[in-house]
Amino acid sequence: MANKKNKKEKDPLFPDFLDNEEQYDEAKDFWKEEIDEWSDAYDFPVEMNYQTGEEEDEDGNPIFDAYFPSHGKSLRINQYDPDDEDAPEFDVSFEETELEGVDDPIDEMTIDLILNEENARRTRHLLRSWTEADMNPEQMEEWMEEEE
Repeated sequence: MANKKNKKEKDPLFPDFLDNEEQYDEAKDFWKEEIDEWSDAYDFPVEMNYQTGEEEDEDGNPIFDAYFPSHGKSLRINQYDPDDEDAPEFDVSFEETELEGVDDPIDEMTIDLILNEENARRTRHLLRSWTEADMNPEQMEEWMEEEE
């Protein structure tokens, strides 16, 4: 039973999102709903799609982005085609970035992934540490090494 569950958790969600506009929109909505739920539950203000805006390439880079003004941090999620052999399964990086309308540079966490239930859960876990625990990039990297 455990093997079936583990396999199902790795099955890609919205596997044709790059070729199917409806799946692309569903993938975007998936992340929006995840962040909405989290924002409401923890009462964190969030500004979504600060980079993509109205005009985007629909290439999954990013599929979703958000700015957390109360923390001065941002999140960028790049979603990759599950059939792309070179695509990262799950990777996290941090960099300082500048946002229009924000005076000082902010820290951004970028998650590159193939979307499946397991990677969505990993993203939720990272997001909580990134915002609720208010870790900086160095602390996040140390914490992620300990979690492995």
